[in-house]
Amino acid sequence: MATYLVKFYPEVSISRACKVTSFPKSMYYYRTVRDDSATINKLIIFDISDICLKVNNLLQKHTPWKDIFPHSEIHLDTDIN
Repeated sequence: MATYLVKFYPEVSISRACKVTSFPKSMYYYRTVRDDSATINKLIIFDISDICLKVNNLLQKHTPWKDIFPHSEIHLDTDIN
C-alpha cells in the first residue's frame, strides 16, 4: 500500500506513506538476497510434469487419438544436471 501511495501520489514521501499505512520503512527498502532459483526451477518442472500428466490422460480418454497412436505418451526428463 505504501508503494502504491508513493507511486501514484509523488507528493507523498516514503516516510509519510509508511507512517500512514503502519508499514515499517525498513521493510519498504528491504530487498531479499536469497537465491531462490533452484526452488523456482523445481516448481516449473513440477508444473510441466502436471501438464504432461493431464495431456496423457486426455490422450488416453479420447478414442480417436488412442486408435491412431496407441502408445502415445508424453515423457518429461526431469534430470536437468
